[in-house]
Amino acid sequence: MREVSEKYFPLIEKQLSSNLTVKEFCKANGINYKTLYYWKKKYLEGKKAGGPVSKTGFTALSVADVAKETEVIIQYADGTRLTLSGTSTAALVKQFLPAFKS
Repeated sequence: MREVSEKYFPLIEKQLSSNLTVKEFCKANGINYKTLYYWKKKYLEGKKAGGPVSKTGFTALSVADVAKETEVIIQYADGTRLTLSGTSTAALVKQFLPAFKS
C-alpha cells in the first residue's frame, strides 16, 4: 500500500495545484477518476489528522524524552498498528520506528 500512496500522493498534489477538475486532470493524465478520488480522500484525511503528508503517506513524529505511564499507538498507512503500554520513553519509541521503514 505504501508503494501505491507513493505513486498517487504526488499526483494528488499536482492535481490540487492545477486549475483542472479531478475528471479533467484524470483524462489528461490517463488515470481512472474513481481511483484518484479514493487516493485524494486518503491524502486529505492524512493532512487533516496530522499536518502535511509526505509522498510516502507518513507525517513527521516528534517525541519528548519524558518517562511516565502512558499508551503510545503508532498506526501506519498500511494498517499496521503498534501499541506500547506502560512507561515509554522517546528512546523506546524510536527503537520501533526503523523496523517499519522500507
